[in-house]
Amino acid sequence: MPFTPDEWTGKRFGRYEVVCRLAVGGSAEIFLGTARTGQFVGMSLVLKRMLAPKDDQDALHDIIEEAKVTARLDHPNIARIYDIAVTPEDVVLVMEFIPGATLSEIRRARKRLLERVPFGFTFRAIADALAGLHSAHLHQDARGRPRPVVHRDVTPGNLMMDFSGRCKLLDFGIARVTGASRRTRTDFVRGTAAYMSPEQIRAEPLDYRSDIFSLGAVLHELLTGEVAFGRATDAEELEAVLDAQIQPPSARVPAIPPWLDELVMKALQPSAGRRFTTANAMREALLQGAGAEVWSPEQCVEFLRKDFAEREGRIERLMRDIRLTDDPTIPAGAVRMHGTMPEITMPKGKKKP
Repeated sequence: MPFTPDEWTGKRFGRYEVVCRLAVGGSAEIFLGTARTGQFVGMSLVLKRMLAPKDDQDALHDIIEEAKVTARLDHPNIARIYDIAVTPEDVVLVMEFIPGATLSEIRRARKRLLERVPFGFTFRAIADALAGLHSAHLHQDARGRPRPVVHRDVTPGNLMMDFSGRCKLLDFGIARVTGASRRTRTDFVRGTAAYMSPEQIRAEPLDYRSDIFSLGAVLHELLTGEVAFGRATDAEELEAVLDAQIQPPSARVPAIPPWLDELVMKALQPSAGRRFTTANAMREALLQGAGAEVWSPEQCVEFLRKDFAEREGRIERLMRDIRLTDDPTIPAGAVRMHGTMPEITMPKGKKKP
């Protein structure tokens, strides 16, 4: 992951300015940035520029409405959404920047050394992720009514272990409130093939148990060092999930105890009704089985620095440079703030019938 100036450095989205681009995908570009005015001046931020068609008002409306909901999620194991910057050209989610490494990066780093991620580290990361998911699944609206939020894209790449030893869920960008309406049938099937639940693949209505399945696939991967439903193509991965083509982790790593096999396979049950009743129930089972083997945050940081100490240093230098930048250069008033969320004005464009 690059943390150096590039051709994007200095580009602005309203009051926010790009430091460098971190990644680009099919639906969004991810930047490291900072605010030039407003309440977030001096903070390092993640700017997620959505790549939805600019004249598709329905798509932009969905992005904004879902971001409003997920911005209300407040838990130490969930990366925060701070703001939504809407310009005539772009819709940008402004999110918490978390210095660290994703579980995907950590697994690959260990695999290059012909090693697996230690069990104790895995237990801590998954327990943290389950705590964050449980909070999202219990989300309530402003009137106290249950409005569970389903992540729908729980993958190793969307779980970040930071340099304080805490694992956080990233990118609720395709999250949905349970029962929320959808504008198109095709919008159901979004996510990462090898981690999607069977009901998600079948485009059925989802609840929190879909996230439990996805995290079960992540846990299986961290324990074995291989993607649980990994195949040559997305289509083959989807078929493997639907056909329940999965072996217990001990089939690849005989040292894995029976209780852990049972836990993983329960999370990966094809039928949602046979999985854990809640994310917290899975977390309690994991912590009870692991006992004293669960690493402390300090142990996780020490392990993380084995592969990512140089990254930590680069981030620290970059953050220091951000704090030492000149006075704000973007005129105030680009976005009017009310509390922690902006007053949204939709960019002008032709609305699809």
